[in-house]
Amino acid sequence: MLQMDSSPHNWFGNEKAYLISMIDDATSDILSSMFFPTENTWGCLTVLAEVLREYGVPERILTDQTGWWIGATK
Repeated sequence: MLQMDSSPHNWFGNEKAYLISMIDDATSDILSSMFFPTENTWGCLTVLAEVLREYGVPERILTDQTGWWIGATK
């Protein structure tokens, strides 16, 4: 099972950026992590695409049910 989450901080000075990451829940290995100006569908799917290319399709993905994902599951 993989976990996806983001961390909004002022990583680069005064402008907030979102670090979107996908982590292996069993090992805590970071499989992909990228900075984006907002937490949105494009950023999350970009991180997911990198994980799919490198590791294949996961059995499960755990998210915090933010708006970008809820619409994709209906």
